[in-house]
Amino acid sequence: MANELQFYGLIAQTGLTVVARVYTDAGAQVGGDVACPEVGSSAIYIGDMPAAVSGTYAVRFVSDGEVVGAGVIEWDGTQEVTGNDIIAETQQSEADVIAALPSVAGLATSAEIAALNDLSTADIAAELATYDAPTKAELDAAEANIIASASGGDATAASQTTIINAIAALNDLSSADVTAALSSSEPLDANVVQVTGVTVTGTGTKEDPWGP
Repeated sequence: MANELQFYGLIAQTGLTVVARVYTDAGAQVGGDVACPEVGSSAIYIGDMPAAVSGTYAVRFVSDGEVVGAGVIEWDGTQEVTGNDIIAETQQSEADVIAALPSVAGLATSAEIAALNDLSTADIAAELATYDAPTKAELDAAEANIIASASGGDATAASQTTIINAIAALNDLSSADVTAALSSSEPLDANVVQVTGVTVTGTGTKEDPWGP
């Protein structure tokens, strides 16, 4: 590339001898002075960017020891980076965008989705035909396993009857059962507060017998 260093002077600045000086961001000059000859008598002076690595550089245009212009140039190592270059790098064509989209080959079509909501009796019959329902023998075996677990391994009808009767007996206590329990040799420790609606007084000692 060439002609990257350009100084557009005032009309009165025609006929100057202009050089360009390129500087890094640390203030060091890159290469030597670059001659920028005038284009005709237009007061436009143009020169070539010296060899430099990628980066941003400041440029001074000097004539007879005085700075007549200044600017900044963005350099990629071989050419100037312009606004159009940046835009081109960030733009994608429609084809590029479509190509970047995930594949839709495995997605269901609208017709396939509609078909899922329109099942026929034949569709239902076909699905039921493939259903492997448990047989009566399998259900009986499962029931026997549950009963055996609940009865300590004895799954006979007699064992189940014994268990059922024992549970029923707990919920069917007779008055004789209650009397027998209260008549046991074990002392009954009770805190009697009232008897037939009358409050019991005293502590049960000789000096303070039960009352009233």
